[in-house]
Amino acid sequence: MCWSTTESTRRVVRGKRRRRHHRDRGKRERKSPSFFLELGAIPVPQLTAFRTGDRIRVTGISNQYCTLPPYDRFFQILIPGPASVAILEKAWMIRPPFLLATLMLASLLLGIWWIRERRMAALRRQMRMLNALGEEVIGATSPAEVLRRLTLTLPELSNASGIGMYILDRGTKTLETVHSASSAR
Repeated sequence: MCWSTTESTRRVVRGKRRRRHHRDRGKRERKSPSFFLELGAIPVPQLTAFRTGDRIRVTGISNQYCTLPPYDRFFQILIPGPASVAILEKAWMIRPPFLLATLMLASLLLGIWWIRERRMAALRRQMRMLNALGEEVIGATSPAEVLRRLTLTLPELSNASGIGMYILDRGTKTLETVHSASSAR
């Protein structure tokens, strides 16, 4: 057992264990140093102000109690009272990895929502154009006018390269081609 007076600066760690590789033993758990009040000291109310992640300074007597070889773990600091523990830096209220993950998730959801809204706006625009085309076709007076309105509107709606219109003659049971006024035929 080794005794010495030390001043240690460390972060408050509760329930976290670090792994350390040793060439003889492989991987083993290594716990951060713990500190204890002396017997007879008035304990705990002042030591409850610390949270996980706070950076603290502990002044006291350090020792090691390890019954397992290679005797390089279970370090302890014995402190005379709560005044031996001072806060150097408070921990963040929200842990940085959790905050980063939340921001990344929020930006991903916002991006998905933005893409969806753009697609929905394009679909609404196409539906309005299609409804307007239907009303114009119903109000047209001749087949040539219907073809002209279809030629102006359909390429925007469906990326069509050309428009052709045929009328069924029921008497002869044949299709007749409708030509626009600007057509050569």
